[in-house]
Amino acid sequence: MSRIGKKPVAIPSGVTANIEEGTLSVKGPKGTLSMGLSDLVDYKIDGEEITVKPANDTKAARSHWGMQRTLVSNLVEGVRRLYQGAGNHRCWLSRQCAGQEAQASARLFA
Repeated sequence: MSRIGKKPVAIPSGVTANIEEGTLSVKGPKGTLSMGLSDLVDYKIDGEEITVKPANDTKAARSHWGMQRTLVSNLVEGVRRLYQGAGNHRCWLSRQCAGQEAQASARLFA
C-alpha cells in the first residue's frame, strides 16, 4: 500500500485540471503543464482534488501508484508557483532566493 498514493492531490483556487485522451492537463496562473497518463493507474478528478489509484492489483500497478501521484502533485505545484532550482532545492522564487543565489555566485568567483 502506498502511503503517498492514498493522499488526494488538492486543486487550489485558480488552478484547473482536465483529463482527456490519456493526458492530464493542469492550468494555473503560471502557465499550463501536462503529462501522459499511465495505463497501470486510474486518475479521477473529484471537485477540488485529483485521486490516483492502481488500476489492478499487480505489483507493477502498485509500484506506479505513488510515483504517479507525486508527478500529479508536481504538475499542480508547477502551475501555481514558479520553482527556482539554483542553490537551495526548496527555494521558491522570492527575494530571499535571489539573495541566496547571489551569495553562492559571489563565493564561486571570490
